[in-house]
Amino acid sequence: MKEMLTKLPKKGNVIDFDVVEVNPLYDVVNMTSQIAARLALDFLGVVFGGKS
Repeated sequence: MKEMLTKLPKKGNVIDFDVVEVNPLYDVVNMTSQIAARLALDFLGVVFGGKS
């Protein structure tokens, strides 16, 4: 997923980004929320010219 997201901005302009289906009530170890946040931050870093 991270590889796909980091290559996506090279294909064209990114207009919108959304993370769906993260439900902390069903994630007792809080791992899904952390992974979703990390993917979103890495993606935004690539979009705005930073390194991931």
